[in-house]
Amino acid sequence: MKITAFAIGSYGDFLPILSLGKELKSRGHQVTIATFEEFKSVCEDSDLIFKKISGNSKELVSLLLGNSKNTRSEGIGGIAFLLNKYPELFMQFNSACIGSELIIYTLFGALSYHFAEKYKIPLVRSFVFPFDPTTKFCSLVNKAKRNSISSYIWYYKCYIFFNMGSLSIVNEWRKKLGLSKWNIFRSYRNMNRKKIITLYQYDTILAERDKNWSEHIFITGVWRNLSLNRTNNDKEKIDDFFKRNKNIVYVGFGSMVYDDMKKLFEMVLCSILELDKDISVVISGSDFSFMDTMNDEDKFRVLLVDYIDFNQYMHKF
Repeated sequence: MKITAFAIGSYGDFLPILSLGKELKSRGHQVTIATFEEFKSVCEDSDLIFKKISGNSKELVSLLLGNSKNTRSEGIGGIAFLLNKYPELFMQFNSACIGSELIIYTLFGALSYHFAEKYKIPLVRSFVFPFDPTTKFCSLVNKAKRNSISSYIWYYKCYIFFNMGSLSIVNEWRKKLGLSKWNIFRSYRNMNRKKIITLYQYDTILAERDKNWSEHIFITGVWRNLSLNRTNNDKEKIDDFFKRNKNIVYVGFGSMVYDDMKKLFEMVLCSILELDKDISVVISGSDFSFMDTMNDEDKFRVLLVDYIDFNQYMHKF
């Protein structure tokens, strides 16, 4: 089967799809990953076909998540800005989809939906966090009240916000594809009145499956491939730290981009150190200059790393 997976986002969004692609290829499928140029070499090193999607992870994360105040206007404006900045996206999505027998997309690859509809290609959605309405909580809005209809409604509000930000471009694309007009109330969760299979890349220990979800929704557990390697220059330092410390907390913010990461790291780290004198901390990031003001005892309890291999060390936390 010819499968195209859209992995548009940060390295953390891309990596699970890469793992899935390698597994699908090992089972005899032809796998194409449509993603940013920065991930091209990783795809090709894994013997997967690469298709370019314009943009880059830092711009996307910074504009829509990192430095955003998470307001409606910023979210809608950010989506519209990126879609208008890269007019070549239509041809890139179209090229990646033509000839595919199955399309898989993660959050920011949702626009592949319209090409799947046009070419009648089966579609699978996949997310790293709950993206289907539930009354338990709203993973998209922190002010939504848990275990209430408010959480449920907020999911639909977020769907509308996304549609508002992309509506102009989407209808331009759908006109080129010969499809009917889209509107802000239409859903990416169904196609031709059928629910789209949805895969969640997390374990139920993080969030239990809502019993009201239909059978098309699956919680699969974490997608990871132990053969995926990245050079860890701090291995000796990390091993030594684990030998001399028992109660260890890991702190990391992945690919998030904020204007003042230094202040954020300082607040989190100092809070943990004050919480319990027996706790030591492994922290990954880029700006640790605030450490200069810490006393030697606290410095000894902190390990600074650029990258840590979760497959190798997470069981120690």
